[in-house]
Amino acid sequence: RLLDRLAHGVIVPALRDLAIATRALEEATRAYAGSGASVDREAARAAWRAAMSRAEEAELMQLGPAGPEDRPGGRGLRDEIYSFPVLSRCRVDQVTASAEHADVDALARALVNVRGLDAIEYLLFTDDPGNACAPVSPINAEGTWARLGPDEIGRRRAAYAAALAVLVRRASEQLADAWDPSADDFAGALARPGAGGVYPTPRAALDAVYAAMFYLDLTTKDRKL
Repeated sequence: RLLDRLAHGVIVPALRDLAIATRALEEATRAYAGSGASVDREAARAAWRAAMSRAEEAELMQLGPAGPEDRPGGRGLRDEIYSFPVLSRCRVDQVTASAEHADVDALARALVNVRGLDAIEYLLFTDDPGNACAPVSPINAEGTWARLGPDEIGRRRAAYAAALAVLVRRASEQLADAWDPSADDFAGALARPGAGGVYPTPRAALDAVYAAMFYLDLTTKDRKL
């Protein structure tokens, strides 16, 4: 009963809410990228905060499809949504300079250190027209970044954020569907462990839940706070 209530009463609703929030983020960043207006930027920032709040709730649910691929049922979808702590701000700036973000599907194949809600945060909340790369980085050493100028950098950051929001929304919907009882129903796999299932015993299912909860101590407390 505990596993059933956790799966259907906690995780499934939380992931549905995350998917809804990322859809709103996609819409807000698209509007900002299209207009460049400060009011739309503030709306995109507000949408990011709302989505990030939902994502932080889901951080303790890194089991099954959200978890690493080497764990039972793992599909690595959490990192597709929020790649902390591997974000590389310099690499984000390099992508901005090269305009690689213009191809969303190609961007989806890039390393997660240039994607996710953490990358969107950097793009939406950074006011400094400089970059996070060393002077010897080609975008600085060859003058690529300087030639763009502040206005073009702002436009590219907005477009990049909008492209990433599409990918975050896709991954959030995939994760919600993976748990949804009417879709892939990983909720059922957690709620009803047994021979032949993802979790062979209730103990194995509970162990997965407890392991996910350690994120609060090992990462939230020690690395985020």
